[in-house]
Amino acid sequence: MADTIYAGTGDGYAGRQDKITSSWATIRAEADGEVQNTNDTEDFIYVISRRLTSKSFDGFQLLRALTPFNTGGTIPADATITAADLVLEQTDIAGDGAFQNCAVVQGAQPDETNIALGDYSSYDALDSPDEGAARFSVSANGTKTIPLNVTGLGWIKKLGEASNGGGSSGWTKFMIRTGTYDVDGTAPTATTSKVFSEFSSSTGANPPFLTVTWSSPGPPPLSVARSAVKIKGSQMRLKGGKVLIK
Repeated sequence: MADTIYAGTGDGYAGRQDKITSSWATIRAEADGEVQNTNDTEDFIYVISRRLTSKSFDGFQLLRALTPFNTGGTIPADATITAADLVLEQTDIAGDGAFQNCAVVQGAQPDETNIALGDYSSYDALDSPDEGAARFSVSANGTKTIPLNVTGLGWIKKLGEASNGGGSSGWTKFMIRTGTYDVDGTAPTATTSKVFSEFSSSTGANPPFLTVTWSSPGPPPLSVARSAVKIKGSQMRLKGGKVLIK
């Protein structure tokens, strides 16, 4: 069986915009963001790693996107999940350089219905995190169909299964981070390397969704134990397809 499950309205992004006095390593490791948004006010979510320079600002910008899915509302507790694709619609790109890629890691936002500044660090690991899929290119706009690997399939929650990071049960949570810049820690430069990716949110024209293929065991076979029936002082005979007892 294959089901399409759309992102919940708690998707969004959390990020930082720091002056250059902070190093890229310091910004990556901060616990809280300085900016966050949900699709209450925007139909887009952002994944950004770049250095901005102007007369009034010289610093780094790092935004991470979060996309929760209520998979437990569809997939039963006894299901076996065999395949899944995460599908995102990229609507804008302003990247350049060789490292225009993003990574899918497991999100850990405690409230699947809302984004908070603390969700900037709602992941399982800052450095060398488990990745739920091969890194995907964001060098062009369009539909990004991202097959989950065995690790990613293990993140999909079924009915009643505890969600990563807390919150209601049955929620599968992803965080999208730039790969080389954020996950690997390579600092972007102002002129030759950056990622600015905009994706449609759950209230946008093309919301994120999961396609999940799963199977569930059927009912146990009917088993009838042997039994003996003893009837004293009675006669049994077949009449019109019925058993009559006298």
